[in-house]
Amino acid sequence: MKPMRFGADFDAAVVQTRLNALGASPSLVVDGLFGPKSTAAVVAFQRSHGLVPDGIVGPATLAALGIAGSASHPPDSSKHVSIPTLLAAFRQAIQERGYAPNDTLLSLMLGQLRGAEGAYPGAGGTLGGTNNIGAAQVTPSLASLKKGIQGWGAFAHKDTTPTPSGPQPYLGFYWIAPSALEAVRYWLDQWWGRNLLTQNPQDATTYASILYQGGYFEGNHYNPSPRDPSTPEGQQNVQDYAGAIARGRASAAELAAPPDGDPSKLTVDPSVFKSVQERGITPSMFANAKTSSVWASLLPASFDDFVRAKGVVWYGPAVGVAAGGTAALLLLAGGVLFLFRKRLGF
Repeated sequence: MKPMRFGADFDAAVVQTRLNALGASPSLVVDGLFGPKSTAAVVAFQRSHGLVPDGIVGPATLAALGIAGSASHPPDSSKHVSIPTLLAAFRQAIQERGYAPNDTLLSLMLGQLRGAEGAYPGAGGTLGGTNNIGAAQVTPSLASLKKGIQGWGAFAHKDTTPTPSGPQPYLGFYWIAPSALEAVRYWLDQWWGRNLLTQNPQDATTYASILYQGGYFEGNHYNPSPRDPSTPEGQQNVQDYAGAIARGRASAAELAAPPDGDPSKLTVDPSVFKSVQERGITPSMFANAKTSSVWASLLPASFDDFVRAKGVVWYGPAVGVAAGGTAALLLLAGGVLFLFRKRLGF
């Protein structure tokens, strides 16, 4: 056995305990040692959360696990929206739409963002640009609604679409919005948000099935009958997504904790974004996207310009650094996720 490998000073036993709580299979022996099972569990977790699957528990993986930093490596709380604050945004937005928020649905919604989409807030999390699971597709009509409005934009990332020959990579976008509350409001006003509120699923499989039948996600298994959850491929896609939701669900402690900020003002600092290359975006993906009229309207002229912008496209002026030192930022995935799964045909 070797000691658990970290990019900072953390307790390996704490990591093993957290992996077990999130459904590590097989369950790990909490011994603080780094063996093959611990490595495999870390790699599986990293893959499910859009992180580099290297088996090293560095800051990004620790942030996704929800483990705070050590005294020598404290988390930068100014650069992320906390889970209790994000849940407060959901509660407020749900009430504004005439529904009474219930903890089960809230827990599942967070499970979707954190588990299925790898959208965990924090400077080292997938909001920093490591997500390659979910597709937040931005269409010209949606983008035009936000044109010129300060704080709205899009954040590029790598996604894949299932084909008979295997998953094919492509360039997708997450929305950027000016605050966590605005992000959640917009998210709930889309068809998936309305359906989740009206149907009120109380388990991960039903929740995933609603989204799959509506075309929100495609899964990793090519389905000759798209959106049909009754086929073997459809069942596998639903179960995969449901399992990821279950791993990311809000705990009782998270649901009970008070928000530590105002969700109408808080968002995430764009300085946490990883580079385009670290997000797995390649020149060929950029070139393919440029051939689509959808992406041609969003993308800069060259890949070099795209790299310099860190894959961010603003529809209106970017929100500047506020008095508290927090720049307004990404709202789609950890500050708040806008996941648009409509396939655009390229």
